[in-house]
Amino acid sequence: MAQQYPDYLAHFGIKGMKWGVRRFQNKDGSYTKQGLARRYGAGGGSRSGGSSRKARSGSGSNAEARKAKIKKAAMIAAGVAGTAALGYGAYKLAKSGKGQAAIAALRNSKAGQAVGAGLGKARGAAANAAGRVRNSKAGQAVGAGIGRARGAAGRARDAAIGKYYSTAYSVRQSKVGQAAGRARDAAIGKFYSTQYGARQKLGAAGNAIRNSKIATKLDVGRKVAGHRIGQAAGKIRGAAGSAAGRLRGSKVGQSVSTGAGRLRGAAGSAAGRVRGAAGSAAGRVRGAAGKARDAAIGKYYSTAYSVRQSKAGKAAGKARDAAIGRFYSTQYGARQAVKGAGRRLASAGSAIKNSRAVTSLDVGRKVTAHRVGQAAGKAGSAIRGAAGRVRESKPVRTAINGTLTGLGRAQNGLSSVARNRKVRQAVGLGAGAFATGAALTVGQNALNKRSRAKSGGKSSRSRSRSSKRRR
Repeated sequence: MAQQYPDYLAHFGIKGMKWGVRRFQNKDGSYTKQGLARRYGAGGGSRSGGSSRKARSGSGSNAEARKAKIKKAAMIAAGVAGTAALGYGAYKLAKSGKGQAAIAALRNSKAGQAVGAGLGKARGAAANAAGRVRNSKAGQAVGAGIGRARGAAGRARDAAIGKYYSTAYSVRQSKVGQAAGRARDAAIGKFYSTQYGARQKLGAAGNAIRNSKIATKLDVGRKVAGHRIGQAAGKIRGAAGSAAGRLRGSKVGQSVSTGAGRLRGAAGSAAGRVRGAAGSAAGRVRGAAGKARDAAIGKYYSTAYSVRQSKAGKAAGKARDAAIGRFYSTQYGARQAVKGAGRRLASAGSAIKNSRAVTSLDVGRKVTAHRVGQAAGKAGSAIRGAAGRVRESKPVRTAINGTLTGLGRAQNGLSSVARNRKVRQAVGLGAGAFATGAALTVGQNALNKRSRAKSGGKSSRSRSRSSKRRR
């Protein structure tokens, strides 16, 4: 449902406002003089701001502003110098080990106890103010709003996650998802079955080649050649042995020796001829075996090629390629389905973000944050007011006076203890700076009171005049 917007522009502000100029409140949330006069002045409202603005527009406004700036700078410089001098003097005293008794006496004096009590009261007032803010209706409303916002955010998140998983499950359980799963399983099974069948066919072809007639004849020829060679060698050995025995049994030694020589020569020549015949026979056998092996290997590869090129082999290859193609196409379809589900989930998330519940949740969060800011501003103003009252109270003033007197006494006591000129000069400078800063703060508070009283009198006079005119 489209949201209706007005066809005009509007700007809200106050009369006389300027860009970058803060009139009533600083950037850190503290009030300016006009803001204090507007909030806590007797006149209240924007009339006190207008009267103060008119009063400042006179000829002496610039000079007063310069004086106020100079006073403020002098107070800050004096405070910084006094703090540095006191820190340096305390460091030197603590390092030298002298003056610890005087410091302990200053802490245990009435002035020190009064200062500690004032700080404790200020802390207690701040804690009470914070507790009141938490226990107020605004604080309780803020806590309840934050709890409701967290609960609504958690419910929306759980609903989105549940919708995502339910959508993915419904995609898997749908007809398209089930068909895709079945097609993927069938493609994988067909691929592996085709591969197993090809391996079985190749193994059967190898067994057929091993059991063929050519391989059988080759084995038989090799065995027969080896047997004949053995028989010839045995006959030669027997003939040589019998001839040697006859020669040894003869009576003529010369004829024996000559016969033995002749027999050795004949035996050597016969052995050479036998070796040559055996080598040539072995060469022929090796050649025949190599030819048979090459023929068997060629027949094996030609058989495998013919198996691949046959109708069954081509059908198996086509089936394998189709199964792989179907597998990848099914995977691509599943990815596209998952992407579509993601897009639908994104559109559902955007619809949830733009729904009325989320819009009302954002509005409630902004309202809660605005209320929290208002409550924090009120608490801060209350704390600042309490701190101002604590500063202007009699116990704090008496504590300051007692501190000054205690510092004077400590200076007198330390002058007799510390013989170092630098330490004495540092302590004197710190005490003087602290006294100067305290006097300047008291004077500034008195001037602020007088200016507030004057502004209150002027605002009451202007109110009485306006009431007379109305009458």
